[in-house]
Amino acid sequence: MEGSLLALIDLPDEVLLLILKNLDNIEVLYLFIDLNKRFNKLVHDSIFTNHLTMIRCSSNGSFDRLDEQIHDRFCSQILSSIHHNIKWLDVECSFMEDVLLCTSYPNLSGLDLHNIAKNIALRIFTKETPLTHIFQDKISSLVIDVVECESSSMNDTSNSNIFAHILTLFSKLKYFDYRSSFWYQSLFEMSTTISSLILLELHIKLDKFADFLYLLDGRFDSFENVFLDICQISTPEIKELPKLKAFSLYSDLPTFQYNELIVPLLYRMVNLEELDLHLVVHCEKRFVDDYNLKYIQYH
Repeated sequence: MEGSLLALIDLPDEVLLLILKNLDNIEVLYLFIDLNKRFNKLVHDSIFTNHLTMIRCSSNGSFDRLDEQIHDRFCSQILSSIHHNIKWLDVECSFMEDVLLCTSYPNLSGLDLHNIAKNIALRIFTKETPLTHIFQDKISSLVIDVVECESSSMNDTSNSNIFAHILTLFSKLKYFDYRSSFWYQSLFEMSTTISSLILLELHIKLDKFADFLYLLDGRFDSFENVFLDICQISTPEIKELPKLKAFSLYSDLPTFQYNELIVPLLYRMVNLEELDLHLVVHCEKRFVDDYNLKYIQYH
């Protein structure tokens, strides 16, 4: 190592920067910060300090926390010396509070939280914690990787609860990548009061196509980019209305949506005995197909 350092010292700054750019930023800072005045100036450059990945990627693609010795030095010394440059942090859940609370981050706007268990996610996103002010006041871009707890007894709604609480807590959120290790998620249990007027981009895995339609009901009108991974694309389940015996629908205004809206509604009335429709229907056919009305009896 000593010989390698001596060889590096003799190189011009331009060549040194080219070499250091090919190394991980964490390695660059850990090895060369405070080594000497020249190296200190080089590694304080925004190239090495704007985005820090405080995790290790294993050969199988999974993420793990940093070696404790490296982690301790960053929290006790390095982060505080470059805190004003840091704009994005990738952090493993078990070290999250150590990293985020060891110094102030005046320019932090992006956060990637890895391996965060559902119970921890619900705690830090629903209750007041030392991290709350960071989430509320700073973060506009969030990537979160939620994992299932081994001893979890939570029902499926906990996932939609986490999603909803994040949207409530992160008041400046414009970019949201919501990852989950426990397969695809349903959002139908999400409170109808949850909305966002500033969220521009969403990445999410959903259980059904209907969950996506649920996001498009008017509460997220600011969407510019949406990236979906959907388990199954099919017609949304239609809830039957077995108790309904009589139905009357009256409208003087013309509709072009008879087949799309009225007919599916009638199909839900499986025990209907009386039907009275007074509609002005615009359709391609000259007459409304009476098959649709007869089909109600057998649907």
